[in-house]
Amino acid sequence: MFKVKNLRLDPLATDTSIGGQLWRGSRRYVIIATAAYSVRAVSTALTPLVMGRVIDAGLEAGLTGPVLRELGLLTLLLATFLIGFIISKACQMRADIGAGFRCTTSTHSHITRIGAAAGQRHSTGEMVTTISADPPRIGGLFRILPEFIGGLIAFLVVTAIAFSYSPTIGLTVAIGGPLVALVTSKLVIPFEKMTAAARAEAGILSALGTDTVTGLRVLRGIGGEGEFTASYRAQSQKVRRAGNRIARYISWLEGLEPALSGAFIVLVSYLGARATLAGQMTAGDFAALFGVTVYLKLPLTIIIVTLLNRAGYRVGLARMAAIMATEPDAGSRAEREADEGPGRATTSGRAYRSEPDPLFTAELTDPFTGATISPGRLTGIVSADPAHSTALLTRLARLDDSCAGRIGGLNLADLELTRVRENILFASANAELFAGQLRAVVDPWGGHPLHVPEHAEVLRAAREAPSGSLIAPFPPEAEPYMRDDLILSALADAEGRDILDSVGGLDGHITEKGLSLSGGQRQRLGLARALLADPHVLLLADPTSALDSHTEDRITTRLARRRAGRTTVVASSSPLVLARMDDIIVLGERDIIARGSHTELLAQARDGEAGAITYTKIIARLGGGA
Repeated sequence: MFKVKNLRLDPLATDTSIGGQLWRGSRRYVIIATAAYSVRAVSTALTPLVMGRVIDAGLEAGLTGPVLRELGLLTLLLATFLIGFIISKACQMRADIGAGFRCTTSTHSHITRIGAAAGQRHSTGEMVTTISADPPRIGGLFRILPEFIGGLIAFLVVTAIAFSYSPTIGLTVAIGGPLVALVTSKLVIPFEKMTAAARAEAGILSALGTDTVTGLRVLRGIGGEGEFTASYRAQSQKVRRAGNRIARYISWLEGLEPALSGAFIVLVSYLGARATLAGQMTAGDFAALFGVTVYLKLPLTIIIVTLLNRAGYRVGLARMAAIMATEPDAGSRAEREADEGPGRATTSGRAYRSEPDPLFTAELTDPFTGATISPGRLTGIVSADPAHSTALLTRLARLDDSCAGRIGGLNLADLELTRVRENILFASANAELFAGQLRAVVDPWGGHPLHVPEHAEVLRAAREAPSGSLIAPFPPEAEPYMRDDLILSALADAEGRDILDSVGGLDGHITEKGLSLSGGQRQRLGLARALLADPHVLLLADPTSALDSHTEDRITTRLARRRAGRTTVVASSSPLVLARMDDIIVLGERDIIARGSHTELLAQARDGEAGAITYTKIIARLGGGA
């Protein structure tokens, strides 16, 4: 079995360096396969030679000792071929699958590791194609490489045999074989360009398909299905035409290859026949020469196939290198990779066991606007352009090191990224949801199994334990199910009871991206997940934008109660939300234009303060007036 930890590639910036890593990881299998294939190829090349000797011996003395010895040698060559075939095929597949798997896991891990930077710099279709379609092309070169080297060795053996029969024929073989390979290599250059162009068109098509899955409901809602269908059809035709160009070129190459090698075989056979008629060679010698000449077609074919595989390899490796060279916006690649070590990837139980990190009970500061967030309070962020409010939250969350906020006078970008992520949580208005059991979607840190009846007794005993048992030790097998109470509590505070009913409880399943839910349900599910995580600093971007006013009011009331004493920042324009905030910051283009509680800002607006008047205009758009 392959171990993923041993298959990771270092994310280096060039395709050459990544190719070198792949070679170092696969060279053992490639070397063994090359040796086995060489033995197999040489035994095959020698078979016509032995057959020629069998013919000559049989014509002279019939089925006697010399013929039987040659037949025994043929049997030995066949056995050698079979052993070489088995070993070479096994090692070739290991090299192929190993290299491809390393490409898939490394690219996937790197995309996951760099986070949002991947989507900002590469299209979804390009990343999907790089993970799924390119690794087989890259691994295919490592599969064909032993055949290429073994074929070259066999060609040298055949050339030596031809020289032993006739210097003229040997020279013809020595010059003609490389000449055919050279012509073919020049013809493969356009194929590589066609492959790169087709690969780009396929990436665009994959991106269109991915966007459709995400936005199908929106397309239907605005009558945009026809427009999308036309775009998808047009791009599909581009991919089809690109594929047809490649297919035509490959068919032309594959037709040219037997023509060239066939002409070469005819020439060598003609020279051999003349030498036989002139008495320079025996009938057996001519049969042997004809056999090894025909065998030459195999190495020449392998050379052409290798060149075609190399084209796909280079295109795939270049795309993979482009993604692997992408840097994360926050933290370094080394820091993010270190965070994936044992014991670092889980926050199970944090919601009721963690102690406050002293640093994250300090004041938060946004260096761009100068806004300060008081610790332990609910702070609202309001702006005429919601993007400004969201941008402030992303700075406070350290989603980009180039514009990170500060806490307690320290730059968040200077802190360990893991420490920041464990204490500051940013939840966007549109939560990203994965397919799976509702329990796991809301509580991705729990790591618990399915809730099965066999554990009911353990669960009951844990729940009936003395007060404070959530902090005191209790049976480890009960821990996953104790978290169910916490999950249900978070769902209740996010008004998610209807979600439980619609999917069949915590054991029910959510479809990909939560598309089986309404927009409001997805938003509330994301909010419940954030509340369950219970970070020391919670940053919410428009958490109720898809909800009606009654639901919004109930959620805000529970949010204020649940987050009492913990730093919570909410970007919103809803007066129902803002009325529950302890403090509100009103942003202008690059600064703060007003600050105070909802009541204080309304009073300032009545007194004619410009910033407060702007605040009332902003909330009036949503709330219908102050």
